[in-house]
Amino acid sequence: MKLLISLILLYFSFNSVEIKKKNSDCNKSKSLAQNKRYQEAINNTLQTCDLSHVENLNFIAKCYNNLNDYYKEIDYLERVIYINNKNKKRENLVTNYLDIAKAYRKLNTKQSISKSISFLKEALEIEKSFSLTNKIKYSLCNNIGNYYKALSNFNYAIKYYKKAIIIAKKLNDSKKISKTYSNISTINININASSKQLKTAQNTIKTALSYDSISFPDIYTNLGIVNYLLSDYKTAIKNHNRAIEILTKTKNGDLINLNDVKKCKNKKLLLNTLFEKTYALIKLKDKKHLTKGLNIIKLADKIFDLLFKETKSEKTKLHWRKRAYHFYYLGIHISHEINDIGSAFYFSEKSKALLLLNEITFNSKPILPDSIKTRETLLKKTIYLLENEINILKNEALLKAKKDLFETQVTLKLLTDSLEANYPTYKNSKNNLNQILSLRALQNTIKEKNTCIISYLWDKTENQFNVLYGIAITQDKTILFKINNLKLFDRKITEFKKFIKKPISSLKEKTEFENIAKSLYNDLLPEEITPLLVNNKLLIIPDSDLQSIPFEALLTKNNDYLIKNHEISYAYSATHLLKNNRIKRNPKNTFISFAPINFNYDNLINLPQSKSEVETIANLFSGESRNNEYATKNSFLKNINNYKIVHLSTHSDTNDSIPPWIAFKNTKLQLNELYTTKNQAELVFLSSCKSSLGESNQGEGVFSLARGFFYSGANSVISSLWNVNDKSNSEITVSFYKYIKKGKSKNTALRQAKLDYLNTHSLSQISPYYWSSLILIGDDSPIKTPSKPLNYKLISILFTLLLVFILKKQIIKGNK
Repeated sequence: MKLLISLILLYFSFNSVEIKKKNSDCNKSKSLAQNKRYQEAINNTLQTCDLSHVENLNFIAKCYNNLNDYYKEIDYLERVIYINNKNKKRENLVTNYLDIAKAYRKLNTKQSISKSISFLKEALEIEKSFSLTNKIKYSLCNNIGNYYKALSNFNYAIKYYKKAIIIAKKLNDSKKISKTYSNISTINININASSKQLKTAQNTIKTALSYDSISFPDIYTNLGIVNYLLSDYKTAIKNHNRAIEILTKTKNGDLINLNDVKKCKNKKLLLNTLFEKTYALIKLKDKKHLTKGLNIIKLADKIFDLLFKETKSEKTKLHWRKRAYHFYYLGIHISHEINDIGSAFYFSEKSKALLLLNEITFNSKPILPDSIKTRETLLKKTIYLLENEINILKNEALLKAKKDLFETQVTLKLLTDSLEANYPTYKNSKNNLNQILSLRALQNTIKEKNTCIISYLWDKTENQFNVLYGIAITQDKTILFKINNLKLFDRKITEFKKFIKKPISSLKEKTEFENIAKSLYNDLLPEEITPLLVNNKLLIIPDSDLQSIPFEALLTKNNDYLIKNHEISYAYSATHLLKNNRIKRNPKNTFISFAPINFNYDNLINLPQSKSEVETIANLFSGESRNNEYATKNSFLKNINNYKIVHLSTHSDTNDSIPPWIAFKNTKLQLNELYTTKNQAELVFLSSCKSSLGESNQGEGVFSLARGFFYSGANSVISSLWNVNDKSNSEITVSFYKYIKKGKSKNTALRQAKLDYLNTHSLSQISPYYWSSLILIGDDSPIKTPSKPLNYKLISILFTLLLVFILKKQIIKGNK
């Protein structure tokens, strides 16, 4: 691994723009930034300025901050801190720590906020060696208060806020005093606050406004939230409008448009305010206000598209996707209230797998010459390898890897900037957001009357309505429905998952499971959509925790598993399914399998069952079976792009702290390595554990191995939802391929293989644990496979014998 990284870095050290340059005049960059042309300012700085100078790195970080690209901002600030630490410029580190703490806070995760606090505490430590100005002391105390408040550690928050106010009063700075009082007010603002707490918050806000009433729009946003919680919705809207007017420098917060938004410097606060305003409009309930709310969601959708295009970092794009998700949930809620099913479907689709859709669309187009594409891929591969190394390295090796990572990222940035300038379609294709299917367009693509698509949206974090929404769609009908009482529903999902991940071994467990499975069936497939469920084929587009359950194992009112009545497959979104299916794939060969069987690293147990599994399947298709020492990671990466069916029978795993991986003979392949791999497979079959699981990201879905194979080109993936049972899994897998060989669709083949298993087993062995872990994601059409090749040698012998027979007959006839 280290040798590979070193070789790639050596290659690019001779073939890329130098990181170190003469520190030429950077005034052009500053001028571009003053005119809010931040990307151009960054590009000019990278091309003309010395990146060993911290002022240039700081400048780039500030530009990324203005572009709301927080992860990129952090990359450059970390480099600044590294250089200042190395040069022992501790007095300069205070502002560096402040800046990076603010950037981490904007990511708004528990982990990032904890990092913010640790950076600020580092800054306070420096005070023991250097005398800090009161202005910096104020910023440190005020921000530490903010971050402790975000972690709900209110006692520490108040402690630091009080220090900040004392310092602000020494400075005689009314703006700072106002800001801190506004921050203090938010300690008493939450959905469960008592009226006494909300009145306290109101009084604290009044104190803040008495010091400064125009500098901080978030004061009015906070006041609007208090009004909302006190059920004074019209006043809430009025205060939110005041915040919007200050942010956008307009006169009427009800009339802002995208051009006004583009001029707004703090788009994050603007979006937060629009979000809170929408909640207040919903509470007024009449169609006029609900329509206003829907228009806000549509405007927010355009803002998120704008941020998506401005942002270069995939991590920051994902950050904004998570924030957008909550808006789309509100959009569906309003659409349900006013019976606008078309908008509900749009928001449901926009809330799912947009990054994946964008990547597979971009990767499918031959935009760049092969040599340039190879160069770009190599750089990305190096970045992913270095990121994997950083997770396990320490001390000097860690610092070296971080330095290499930073320089490789800069090299990639310079390359992509050049490509965007020279290949306009490259830039446009990377940010093509106008791909979402309309409801009517989707219905026109449903070729079979017996197909029903059901898409769910379940916001588990920003959900004041205690409702989950679903949309059931057929060729000519659509029903928008909801599931109430989510706390109870969530408990049912948790219980269901416990039952399906282990054998059911007692009558008591069987009864409890049946009750849960029937209840969930009634929730997820309610009576109002029953007329659409007469159809045989169900395509499920799950969300949140629904992504980790097999609908096949739900029990109908007749006490039958749902699989007995329906073919069931899954998709990340309807748009992704259809767009991905249209990509042209032309692999040379039919089938290849990889089965390491025996392992000698990381305490992985051997899988003797896999040998007969892969050899049986390979014989069906006259394909290749790479077993034992031939099932290496390099062999897999070299061959994956050439086969219609790729089958892996091995170990895989993931959990909260470990990204998904899959094992080969010599080493593991990490999820991010699939992002620089290409395949043309009609089907990737992951006969391994937890290959459908990974980190769940709102707005995108689960980042699993299955998703990774779609990213790299697959049309469909069969993957598992838990630790599979080797024997039953192998039995179902072989049966599935036999049906595929007979020309059955992937969906039909998997269903029939599972039914065969259920029909030939009994008692505990028919527990969902044994048969329902494998699910089909993506296209479900049949796979065209060639018939077994003719035995040309045998045909040649038969032809020769026939020829001899005919000649002899002619000779005998001539003699007569």
